[in-house]
Amino acid sequence: MPAKPASIASNARLMAGVFFLVAHLGGCALFIPQTEALREALPAGLPERLELEQVPFFPQDDYQCGPAALATALVHSGAKVAPDDLVDQVYLPARQGSLQIEMLAAPRRYGLVSYRLAPRFEDLLREVAAGNPVIVLQDYGVWPFSIWHYAVAVGYDYPEGEVVLRSGERKRLSMPFAILEYTWKESDYWAMVAMPPGGFRRLPPNPVTSPRLRPWNGSAMPARQPLPMQRSCVAGLTTSPRPSDSPTPITRWEN
Repeated sequence: MPAKPASIASNARLMAGVFFLVAHLGGCALFIPQTEALREALPAGLPERLELEQVPFFPQDDYQCGPAALATALVHSGAKVAPDDLVDQVYLPARQGSLQIEMLAAPRRYGLVSYRLAPRFEDLLREVAAGNPVIVLQDYGVWPFSIWHYAVAVGYDYPEGEVVLRSGERKRLSMPFAILEYTWKESDYWAMVAMPPGGFRRLPPNPVTSPRLRPWNGSAMPARQPLPMQRSCVAGLTTSPRPSDSPTPITRWEN
């Protein structure tokens, strides 16, 4: 059965400890390739730091990070909705969580359009810089178990190497780029935005030729779907997932 909040937080700390050991033994590019690429230079046209302070915050109930994260994005785009209104639309009690396809479908009911981002860290930063909060799907589990969690990226600080999240019970959770990528990559870097029709015109130009946004048309998601009994949310996570007993915490660009 899915882990309870207390054990989830413990697993998150254990996962971060494993990452800490791997990173300090070398081979960071293997485990966090996009973070290593970002280290070389800030993508062209982006400010060094930015935070969407006006984005609302809805602390989640147990296992209901999906409705909380989705309400955050929808309300920011003008919808009049609360997490409780979304529970019946996206939350699956048997799995104690929300699947990606329901998350992408729900914005249509409120006159909004959902887009799945291309699986790139740069694209997440560009969306935030354009004023769009980004929902990301993370895995706080330790192999072979997955503990899935939706959070919302609302800012970043490139010199510090951190992303700002609305996550769980935390209105402002600063997370190192490396930790975000390590927890995010298991979902194939799944991320989405929701905005009014035509809102994509507000997005800044992207010099990379591959498509940055994938409009969702109701078809099945190409990314692999987690097994039913692995779906849950990190309701009890209230601190950044860093190793509690390490002499040097993972911060900024350190690894």
